[in-house]
Amino acid sequence: MTIIALPDESLLDIFDLYRRAVIFLPESVSWWTTLAHVCRRWQAIILASPQRLHLRVTCDPRTPVKTSLDIWPPFPIAIICLPSHTVDEKRGENITAALEHRDRISDLNIFDEAGISLKRWVVAMQEPFPAITDLYLGTLPQESPVVLPDAFLGGYAPRLRRFTLQGVSFPALPRFVLHATHIVLLSLSGIPNSWYTSVSPEAMATCLAALPDLETLRIKFRSSPSSPLQMPLPPRIHSVLPALTSFAFTGVSKYLEGVIARIDAPHLNELRIMFFMNLIFDIPQLHRFIGRTGRLRPLNPAQIQFRGYEIKITLGSSTRFELEIICKEPDRRLPSVTQVCNEHFLSEVERLDVRDTSLTKLLWRNEVDTS
Repeated sequence: MTIIALPDESLLDIFDLYRRAVIFLPESVSWWTTLAHVCRRWQAIILASPQRLHLRVTCDPRTPVKTSLDIWPPFPIAIICLPSHTVDEKRGENITAALEHRDRISDLNIFDEAGISLKRWVVAMQEPFPAITDLYLGTLPQESPVVLPDAFLGGYAPRLRRFTLQGVSFPALPRFVLHATHIVLLSLSGIPNSWYTSVSPEAMATCLAALPDLETLRIKFRSSPSSPLQMPLPPRIHSVLPALTSFAFTGVSKYLEGVIARIDAPHLNELRIMFFMNLIFDIPQLHRFIGRTGRLRPLNPAQIQFRGYEIKITLGSSTRFELEIICKEPDRRLPSVTQVCNEHFLSEVERLDVRDTSLTKLLWRNEVDTS
């Protein structure tokens, strides 16, 4: 049999499988346009199944939106600006023109290295985007980071499913999610230090409680706060995140303690934590949180690995729980590990492996008692 003899439904299955194979690439949302140019039959099959094939019209800085958007049927729009795209004033206007089609925009994937263009585009994002499902905004670390205004997306994104910010601050997030309660992935990385106080652990926990469909959560700060955090006493009632299965955190232990003291995640099966150096690691809430999350157990066997400036503690054979400490002071490495392990993490461990790398040995030479 040749491919021309395949029935339409079989070709549709093949097209859908191809879409699923490439969809993880941001630029792949326009995958279907090449296939639609193969022949009229393929084009007819594709254009007749826009929902099943998740068809999107792609707009990037090179797209002359004002003259070319009407070439295709009125499918949802995916706006994409990648690091590989050169954005000058004219190309930036193409993105601005695409943002005017708010009712059709389903995907926003913008990385602006300097953040200058992104700050300008954010001004055009202060009206509701009712169709948006996937949103990524990113920049490299800046002294003056991009800050999303309170009116971002008009405070209303009912269909939003995946929300990722990289190096971008959004103090109004706790209020925003009240109108975006179907988020399944929330990823906040490169968070500026101002977030420690502008979005307190209590506010973050309240924010998460409004997301019953949340499956993946990442909270990653850029560095330690400039001053110690003040944490109120934790409440006795915990909000349940019924769908959460994966949680990653990078920051200071006090902030994490303040968040997890207020939430439960009964189906969590992956927890990855990286702490910045602190003189005192007082993390009783972390031990209690794990105790309330049965899928992270058993915590045996365990491994402590010294590697350069990082100390990595892995509990469980399938690495469901990993905890790393960034410590550039040689005389603080062993005390830090001791404090963490004293929180009863090793109480169930029958086998413990302690390892260090040759690089670590060089860093420790003549600085601490390696024995």
